[in-house]
Amino acid sequence: MALQFEEKALKYYSDVCVNKDLVRKASIGTESVPMYVSEWIVSRYLTDGQVDAAARQKMRDFVNKHLPSKDQKEQLKSKLKNGGTLLILDTYSVEVNLRTDEYILKIPCLDENRATIESYIVENYPLLLNGGVWGVGRLEYQSPNGKENPFGQIRMVDFRPMQAASIDLDLFCEQRKHFTLEEWRDLLISSMGYNPTFYTPEQMMLLLTRLIPIVQERVNLIELAPKGTGKSFVYLNLSRYVRLISGEKLPPRFYFITMPPINQGC
Repeated sequence: MALQFEEKALKYYSDVCVNKDLVRKASIGTESVPMYVSEWIVSRYLTDGQVDAAARQKMRDFVNKHLPSKDQKEQLKSKLKNGGTLLILDTYSVEVNLRTDEYILKIPCLDENRATIESYIVENYPLLLNGGVWGVGRLEYQSPNGKENPFGQIRMVDFRPMQAASIDLDLFCEQRKHFTLEEWRDLLISSMGYNPTFYTPEQMMLLLTRLIPIVQERVNLIELAPKGTGKSFVYLNLSRYVRLISGEKLPPRFYFITMPPINQGC
């Protein structure tokens, strides 16, 4: 049974609302990708808003076909060499080579750092220039062609990102008025990937503290706790604009702020 904040979220944020519980129910085996990528896959193959056997099978087929492991890279390159086209889900990034006046595409799952990309894709999705974007790219192979193209190259000819290029903050601010403070807090906790029913109000405020470095400039947060207590959970699954440093040792005279360990809810 949906909680009140969930019903309101569906009503007032329907276009940007994702049911994270459906991702857990889908069990499609995408532990190697961020949560928002799994959510994108699940939302694409739902059957009337639900995860049934047919939808789950389509999700698994998509993952098996388009999310390859690195031990498959030579097979995939061979398919490209023989004239095939690949649709690969990966975190793509682009660099600008001013010397050759071209964009250089990196494809991690193929260990490829010298691929090329259509200019219009970079113009339409400038986030590719900011460190990488998860998405589905259509890849083709260009064979060597004399002096004009002495070396064969992989080229991206189409791209569908899984990350929004921009966010309408006015929408969130306007619809915020429909939620009580407690409902808004529960919605934020749920959006972070936690179950608000597992925590006390004090624990939820501590969890929300983890968001401060993301929304406030020049704020750093150090959290000390044993392994497996969710210290990096939010940052790895919520935003790529976080510089996360994990370690076990602190230098001398290092001042820090401590937070009590918080176990993750299911």
